[in-house]
Amino acid sequence: MFKLKISLPLLLALLVMIPFTLLAQQEKMPITTSSDEATELYYEAVEAMYDFNLKKSKELLEKAVMLDPEFFMGYYQLSKLGMQEGDKIDFMFYAKNAIESDADLNEGEKLLKSLLEDIIDEKKEPDVAKYGKELVELYPNAPFSYDLSGFFHYSKGEYEKALEDYEKLLELSDRKGPVYNMIGYANLGLKNFEAAEKAFNKYIELESEKFNPYDSKGDYFMAAGDYGNAYKSFEKALAVNPDFEASQNKSALAKELMKHQMAKTPDLEGTWKLISYEYMKPDGTKDDIKVKEAVRVYNKQNLASFYEYENGEIVTGVLKYELDGEVLNLKILYHSKSEMEGRDALETNSIEAGKLTRKMNFEGYDITEVYERME
Repeated sequence: MFKLKISLPLLLALLVMIPFTLLAQQEKMPITTSSDEATELYYEAVEAMYDFNLKKSKELLEKAVMLDPEFFMGYYQLSKLGMQEGDKIDFMFYAKNAIESDADLNEGEKLLKSLLEDIIDEKKEPDVAKYGKELVELYPNAPFSYDLSGFFHYSKGEYEKALEDYEKLLELSDRKGPVYNMIGYANLGLKNFEAAEKAFNKYIELESEKFNPYDSKGDYFMAAGDYGNAYKSFEKALAVNPDFEASQNKSALAKELMKHQMAKTPDLEGTWKLISYEYMKPDGTKDDIKVKEAVRVYNKQNLASFYEYENGEIVTGVLKYELDGEVLNLKILYHSKSEMEGRDALETNSIEAGKLTRKMNFEGYDITEVYERME
């Protein structure tokens, strides 16, 4: 990626923010062009961007600017594609063509022209929040405005403000899948994993035939430290679009991290019987709970599901407790280390001298149990 006087997160935001809602708001922020055919090609290109088919999008935009050499938005989108591909020459070429356009630009296009001028001016640091705010003021009912404003807030780490924009965008946009996508990423920024997962699941529900929803869900799993499911999600994306390089790279990374994580997992397979336990109350006193019998069972099938989630947690086994005559069959929630990025571990397990020690904190209770393997 080439360097401009602007942060990398903002560069990434600029790459994708505008295509997402243009089709839904073209009447509210018209594009300026002298060619009806160029207009048709432009919106076909936007649709291709929407689906991350960047090669097709570039081809269509290049045809559009050939039909109308003063087509500002055509050049603007081409400059963003150059930025995304890390091609500084393409970015500068198309950005300058956009800036030098003699077309009678509307107010929204003039604002984007100023943005481009600030980006390529090495002496300036673009005030991106200003551009988002001004666009909302110009087009308060246009999805495009909240798309841009939301991404600017997102690029600055202002995830709550970004979510406010995305909620408004969700009301106005005709195509809601990509909006849920960005709601998911904003929630990831806030470490709201449950809300993020719901948003990504909705994206998949609405656009299950596309590859990007699965790529995004893979990013969610990566953030949650669930590399097995991340790998599966990236592979689903590649099943739809085998040529998407980003999913290829992330799939390879998830696979390696999964192997590393599995290598650190204790050898739990077998049946374990409780031999000692201690339950400490939140006030520091010992609980007098009596456990008559407790057996933990791990088998290959359970361990194979180590990376499968149920209700947001990892399920890897079954547990039988008999407390005061009542038998409880519980699912074992297992994490291989005490903390995982983005979420606190429910329990830790370690094996030493042939004994399994389980430690857990639950609603203020500190629980320690020691098991021995049953033959």
